[in-house]
Amino acid sequence: MNKLKTLGIIGILVGAGAYYGSYEINEQLNAGRQKIQNAQKSIDQGKDLLSQTHVPNVLTKPFTGAAEKKISEGQEEINRYEKISSFLKNTGIILLLLGAAGVFFGFFNKAKK
Repeated sequence: MNKLKTLGIIGILVGAGAYYGSYEINEQLNAGRQKIQNAQKSIDQGKDLLSQTHVPNVLTKPFTGAAEKKISEGQEEINRYEKISSFLKNTGIILLLLGAAGVFFGFFNKAKK
């Protein structure tokens, strides 16, 4: 097997791995988004309930503030992993295309003796 075909196959394998990694990260991100959404609903319900009981904001802020801070940190982490996922996906597609081109041209590139 010539070098171009070998590099093409390596490119395809690495590209497929990067693309699959992107897919797995997106699956985890979707689960994280769902958790954040559920937590935000719980906080909103708690705020709504506490506002009906006329409890001062000073007493409720320590409870809701800490939870909102956690949600904010989680959203920042999701944004960071979205960038990583996007990079892996784009890199995977590029490597797959380059690898396929390498294999294709490797078949037509006759070794000179």
